[in-house]
Amino acid sequence: MVKASGLSPDELQEAERVIRRVPPGLYTLADLYGRDWDRKVSPTKFGRAFKAAVIEKRLTGITLHPHKTAANAIQYLVHEH
Repeated sequence: MVKASGLSPDELQEAERVIRRVPPGLYTLADLYGRDWDRKVSPTKFGRAFKAAVIEKRLTGITLHPHKTAANAIQYLVHEH
């Protein structure tokens, strides 16, 4: 089953774990997922789905940052947990 955000329930759970394991701060998805980021079959598709999940508030403790990196990567702000 796929959620409206495009992330499966397993991907949503994984994302919650990833968010909880990092200290508060600004992150790109590559920063958040570390070595696991290279294992994503389609990083672009996953990135779109992750962004949608954040915007739809399906993930807690994280928000979209208004500015991209110099490399044009979307940044996310992980909040105190």
